[in-house]
Amino acid sequence: MWEVSMWQYFTATIVNFNARTLKFEIIWDDQDPSGRIIDYYNLALDRVPDDDEVAVGSIVLFPQGEYRGEEGVRLGGQRWHQGKITFVSKGENGEKLYSGQHTKGKEDGKWVTFRGYEPEFYSLTRNQLRIAPNVLDLLSAEASNDEESVHDTNEDAADSCDVFISYSKLNSLDAVRNNEVGNQDLPPSYNEALAAMCDPHDIRNQLQQNGLLVGQEPSGDLMKTVKMIHNAKVVIAFLSDEYANDEICRQEFQYAKKTAKKSVIPVVIGESFEWMMSVVGLLIAGELYIHFKDKTVQEMKMQELLKAVGKSVPTGADTTDAAVTSVPKKLPTPDVFVSYCWSNSNKALQSHQIPKLVGSQFADARRIKEDLSKSGDLVLWLDIERLQTTNQSAESMSMFQQIASGLNTAKVVIVCVSAEYAKSDNCRSEFQFALKSLKKPIIPVVVGEGSDWRDTVIGLLVSSQETEIIDMQSVTTEENYRNALEKIEKNVKAILGTKNKTKEKKDFRAPMPGDHVICHHHKWAFYYATIESFNAETLEYTVNWDDNDPSGRHETYKNVAIDTIPSPDQIGVDSIVFFPQGSYGATLGNNTGGGRFHQGRITNIHKDAFGVTLYDGHHTKGDDDGKWVTYKDYNYYFTNLKIDQLRIAPNAMDALMACKQAFSLDD
Repeated sequence: MWEVSMWQYFTATIVNFNARTLKFEIIWDDQDPSGRIIDYYNLALDRVPDDDEVAVGSIVLFPQGEYRGEEGVRLGGQRWHQGKITFVSKGENGEKLYSGQHTKGKEDGKWVTFRGYEPEFYSLTRNQLRIAPNVLDLLSAEASNDEESVHDTNEDAADSCDVFISYSKLNSLDAVRNNEVGNQDLPPSYNEALAAMCDPHDIRNQLQQNGLLVGQEPSGDLMKTVKMIHNAKVVIAFLSDEYANDEICRQEFQYAKKTAKKSVIPVVIGESFEWMMSVVGLLIAGELYIHFKDKTVQEMKMQELLKAVGKSVPTGADTTDAAVTSVPKKLPTPDVFVSYCWSNSNKALQSHQIPKLVGSQFADARRIKEDLSKSGDLVLWLDIERLQTTNQSAESMSMFQQIASGLNTAKVVIVCVSAEYAKSDNCRSEFQFALKSLKKPIIPVVVGEGSDWRDTVIGLLVSSQETEIIDMQSVTTEENYRNALEKIEKNVKAILGTKNKTKEKKDFRAPMPGDHVICHHHKWAFYYATIESFNAETLEYTVNWDDNDPSGRHETYKNVAIDTIPSPDQIGVDSIVFFPQGSYGATLGNNTGGGRFHQGRITNIHKDAFGVTLYDGHHTKGDDDGKWVTYKDYNYYFTNLKIDQLRIAPNAMDALMACKQAFSLDD
């Protein structure tokens, strides 16, 4: 922000950052000599924010209007302004569009008569927005230059903890009564409402009583906060509307999950779930949380929280309570695995795990599982009951490992297919792994709305099976639901009763050491390489490039495709593929040149005059994602490619099998 004209922002280059004052020194791009010391929150990095960094309620900088240069003083350029996102929609190509309004007006000292001024902005793309840096990221980067600052083995005990607690003081009755919330204009009924809620202060005390070392209360020293999060073994975030609206809380949450990559336990307090529309909601989308609804459930939920903490904190009898070290009881081996998309579950909606339901309240996989279990004849595997974590951003294979193990031990898989299921990477992984790799019998149950899923790879695989498809989309009464349920149960028991006891050969198709592959290297371009090894902890391959380039040799499983022509049932509408486009020349002493591949999405499958199947689609990545799009022969679309020109990446379950020790399967 240029202090000479309040609440206007212009482009500049950073000279240095003062970690003590949290201020930047900058040089303006237009060469203006004034206002060169800037508070961190009045500056944004000139980069396209990540998808999970912008949501309803986010504070952003957006372009509006231009200014002319003044000879001998400055050049002209683009004006930027601070705004708040109020609505997120989708454009024709599925790209998110952001609308909002200025956060500052005339009463704040902002100049609002410049040419092009409008109080609101509409349908901006993510690449048109900028966000302020996370101050904790800045301090962490500053501290990394001084290894002792964060990594000191003789660190102050105050900065060492098992658990770091992140919460808004507006959710703590103790904090409000102690006047720790600043000059907040709280209504008289606020204390009364808080009295019924679970207080993070009380939960902190209970954790300490169970022998856990909990980080100190925030003191305003943000460097201390960075150190405590860095040293903590687990972070507990108390999520609420107040939490999502608190800038420091949001930054703690983002820093813990994205930068420090800590295990984060989401704890929801209160009954409002409006925060799910915020950046905080984006960051835990699809994850399980512990809901401390009010004090009537606090004791029960506290035991659940202690168990969750116990998975991340090494415990011992001399330092922890038995409740912390307790391990969930081993559940019986499942007969049936239930694979579904949360978007089609009414029970997920009722639990505030999704913003809206797609489909009928009767066509709910969770209800189907619940009702099939009542007879006591069947043991079923359902994610929310079996998974110890659903943190998909964690740097581990824990979730995939548990799902793969559940699929492997089950004898039959109920697959609740829908358009949402077919578009979900995780759902497709489960389905393809179960059917193609483990060769499990499936019972397809159609849920959700419409029939778009039939053109996808899920539809191709379902149609290739000689099995009855049970359509629950039209189920609107309890009687119809019971009839469909009986049909599902009958088919399950028929498979269990006649299943061949001989073990079928499992077919894991993930790239293995020695395989020739197509692998991501830089800016979403892919090249030929050979697998050297696979890391089961990080889901990463190490490769040797065909062109002998020594850089970028480690890559996630999602961006590695075995150099083999896929089978027709592996590619349908919405499938993610790698396709060829463009080439590159050799660089002396670095590489020998070759062809480029890119990640794309199939949008249409058709046949030519000779009956050959052809595939059309478009890039999945663009300039907003940091992809290089100016190479020779670049085109957003690809058309009429044959199947032998395409490659597909392995799914997470197959990648697990690429490392034998990842888990035990019968040979």
